[in-house]
Amino acid sequence: KLLFFFLCTVFLSHAGAQQQSLDAYYAFINKAELCIIQEKPDSSSYFFKRGFAHVPYPFARHVYNAAVVDASLKRFGNVYEYLKYILELGYAFDSLSHAPAFKDFFISPVGMKLLHNRPEPIYNPDYRKAINKMVADDQFFRVKSHSYKMYGDTIQKIDKRNVDELLHLIQQYGFPSESKVGVDPGSLTHPLYSAIIIHQSKGVEQRYNFEKLLLENILRGNIENKAGDYLVKRAIGANTEVVYKVVHVKVIDAPKSIGNSNNHIVLEASGYGFLPESLEKREKIDLRRKELYLDTYDENLQ
Repeated sequence: KLLFFFLCTVFLSHAGAQQQSLDAYYAFINKAELCIIQEKPDSSSYFFKRGFAHVPYPFARHVYNAAVVDASLKRFGNVYEYLKYILELGYAFDSLSHAPAFKDFFISPVGMKLLHNRPEPIYNPDYRKAINKMVADDQFFRVKSHSYKMYGDTIQKIDKRNVDELLHLIQQYGFPSESKVGVDPGSLTHPLYSAIIIHQSKGVEQRYNFEKLLLENILRGNIENKAGDYLVKRAIGANTEVVYKVVHVKVIDAPKSIGNSNNHIVLEASGYGFLPESLEKREKIDLRRKELYLDTYDENLQ
């Protein structure tokens, strides 16, 4: 009994510390994003770095934005480390080398170093390969002409098989976080496995409801909040257009707990206060983000 109590205490202590780290991570990331909007790149760079120090594997989309900020400041040593990390997660090199934000970096000596020394992946190649195969199967008949009319039954069978296979892989390897399977070579906004969750049947035909599993792993730091919100809403069949009208928010100082079921999934305010933004304010924000080659405010929420 004493051993059981001790193990429970250790587990709860670890979970609490992990949650505090995640709270701090998002607090600094949100501050960094706000500083971009406020035209304070030095502060943004500082807050990104502070945020990354709180987690072992920061999310690639945040690291990319930090690289953009430091590229604008000509801090190419930081840019090198950030882009190296993104490449280690499987992001396509061409997507970085052709990005206008990194034009000056890749003609610098440190940029040339990255150009000629491609980093090795840090993810599990077998796990990533299995995910990629399921996604390829998911798309094989969908991309054909008259796909659902001609191959509807086959598509449905593949979707069900993919759900079972994904759940089996999660049992075997753990949840497919970026550190385990990497990122999509062409996108940092949606996890590799997104299509498997999005395309399964809804309602009584649904094979497995991913909502609880997704929420648990958002709170464990295995899914980035914005991507997680999108997948949760798709898993339960919510109208995403309505969702996006709700989540145009900005961070304020009033603290809130990321573990609160009423707000732990609120976008742009992970664990902190939030306030609706006007369309006019979002348009002004977009102008500044485009100057730095960042995605638009709406795209950043997806």
